[in-house]
Amino acid sequence: MKKHSVWKLLVVVLAMAAMLSACQSTQNKASETVNNTAAANTNAPLTLCQSCTADGYYQTEVFYTDKTNVNLTYFDFNSKKQIFLCEQPGCTHDTESCRSYVEGIPYVINDSLVLFLMTENETTPGNIQLADKNGANRRLLMEFPADCRVSTPVYHDGQNLYMMAEQSIPDTADIVKKIVKVSLQDGSLTEIYAFDKKDYAASLSGAWGRNLIISHCRMDEQHNVYSDKCFLNMDTGEMDEEPLAVLDAENEGAVVGDGVLYRIKYPEQKIEILDLETKETQTVDYAPVAASIDGTLEPDVGLSVIEPGILHLYFKDFSGEEAKHYDVMFNIESGEYHPFTLFKPYNHTIIEPLAETKDSFLVQTDWKASSAGVDEMGYEIQRFDAQYAMISKSDYENSIPNYIPIASDIYPDAWEK
Repeated sequence: MKKHSVWKLLVVVLAMAAMLSACQSTQNKASETVNNTAAANTNAPLTLCQSCTADGYYQTEVFYTDKTNVNLTYFDFNSKKQIFLCEQPGCTHDTESCRSYVEGIPYVINDSLVLFLMTENETTPGNIQLADKNGANRRLLMEFPADCRVSTPVYHDGQNLYMMAEQSIPDTADIVKKIVKVSLQDGSLTEIYAFDKKDYAASLSGAWGRNLIISHCRMDEQHNVYSDKCFLNMDTGEMDEEPLAVLDAENEGAVVGDGVLYRIKYPEQKIEILDLETKETQTVDYAPVAASIDGTLEPDVGLSVIEPGILHLYFKDFSGEEAKHYDVMFNIESGEYHPFTLFKPYNHTIIEPLAETKDSFLVQTDWKASSAGVDEMGYEIQRFDAQYAMISKSDYENSIPNYIPIASDIYPDAWEK
């Protein structure tokens, strides 16, 4: 986090004026843009950008030859195979002549790929590229200014991307946070909202309708830390004066997912569930879940949404010499719960869904370590090949490791013993 200083009003005004004039993107002059025939409605709700379709999932991978490469790959759910996003016969996939030889986060929007490259290197500005879903016809949409850093999550409405950006203040070590949008038609970069200096910890929590949900972390006059979640409208650029929720940061947490706000109240061991459309509230007691764990648990609890109605709860125990973590699947309708025990053996990190079909999840089950030779100093270089698999949602939620391996052109030996 960068240090923030106190400015005089005139300095702030001049710096902001200079910054705003500098926040212009380098736009692509090409007329080809995202196919938005399905998204002609400018009032379309905001959606979290995703890397999957009903048929497959896109992901960049580290690919090892005599050097380390980064390639765009595709998981085909029907064939259970991961391939390079390249159709060129005999391609070695390790030079720029290969269409899969590209860095960035791949998103699928309408019928196109949107490649989102973020960088901290001022000599290589972040950019957004467009491509067909098979990786062909890749072209530059825009480049971000060198003093502008953007981050995930990214949302879209079919015509524009919406994200958080940090802009450097000229001749200072300070930054200002903004919400910006990028047109998928001409690459133009537009500021929607600039945060006050006190909101340096603002973050994106989700979206609902035409609103982004903004989280602030603040301190009241008694120095009590609290956070709130507010709607920021993308059409008006205005933040709601009435927060969606105000949380005691020490005793509460909140997660937004699929149009629902989950508010976790640690002392009461309850989850308050607010439907953002109907405004109806449901309260769920997770005290029996905590009581079933043999340990001295920390009061705060982590929460993620696996599917509507199925929550993953994270408990921590720091009372012993070694920290312990307990993971539980919790059905909020039936109240049923059971331990979640699917972990990667290599580093004992939890196995999380990467993508989903109607009945299954795509997951990474482990890393396979092997030698990739030695460096110039004679030290062994290790490579790590990812093992991917499909697993039914029922088996995943019940911690039954019935994995269906994904064959990989990138890591062909990953599943070999």
